[in-house]
Amino acid sequence: MIHGAPTSSKYSEESSSSSASLALAKGETDPNTTNLYLGNLNPKISEQQLMEIFGKFGPLASIKIMWPRSDEEKARGRNCGFVAYMNRRDGERALKALGGWFH
Repeated sequence: MIHGAPTSSKYSEESSSSSASLALAKGETDPNTTNLYLGNLNPKISEQQLMEIFGKFGPLASIKIMWPRSDEEKARGRNCGFVAYMNRRDGERALKALGGWFH
């Protein structure tokens, strides 16, 4: 679960005390970007679950969880990822709707 996000109860067992973050992708200079950055993700969440959460706001171009590769990344116990929409309007709507659930 993305902590606090309004999801179905099947994700509740994956909650944690840490919060996830949601923002426009960092370093993105394109004012028309459709990418959202997801930080501090619970390592148990899947790309399929993210698709169910974010797909409610419009067609998705891609979803990618950045799985840890180094021991240092694994030790953090959290992941990050990206959700890309087909159009910016849907990404903005998701950011507005879910932004309050992500800290």
